[in-house]
Amino acid sequence: MKGDTEERFAAKVNKIPGGCWEWSACIHVTTGYGLIRWEGKTQKAHRVSWKINNGEIPAGSYVLHACDNRKCVNPDHLSLGDHVQNMRDAVERKRFPTGDAHHTRRNPEWMSKGEKHPSAKLKRSDVFKILWAHRAGATITEIAEAYPVHRQQVARIVSGERWKKEYAEFRRQLAEIGGDDD
Repeated sequence: MKGDTEERFAAKVNKIPGGCWEWSACIHVTTGYGLIRWEGKTQKAHRVSWKINNGEIPAGSYVLHACDNRKCVNPDHLSLGDHVQNMRDAVERKRFPTGDAHHTRRNPEWMSKGEKHPSAKLKRSDVFKILWAHRAGATITEIAEAYPVHRQQVARIVSGERWKKEYAEFRRQLAEIGGDDD
């Protein structure tokens, strides 16, 4: 029965000073959102609260917290929004690190580039061979057939869009030998 489920839901809510209704049952260990088994599947408690109090959630919609408390299921603190609004809220409330707080700035070694990237198909020496081959007149398609990359990747390399440091070094080498006529 629907009422039994709503009563079961209400029994897992603690109303705290400040207006939040905190979920006291299962909390997801990494996201911090409350979870409940509802309609045969595990769902986020704040989304279930929205459904109980406002009806179905339109496809693609997010249930946003005005209070910035992931455990809160108070329907007065919830509103519908989209992905863009959700990301904007996260940035404004400093829940989504940007600038110097972003993990790529704090730990630049995590952002492997070039042949150090785990998905790299080319080595630095391959990139120089590609650049010299193109300089010698080989077509992008011909070069791509000799390496395990798509011709679009070869085009990005010879234009300097990818492997930028190697491209800059190649251009310096060309200038040193007087071959930079582009």
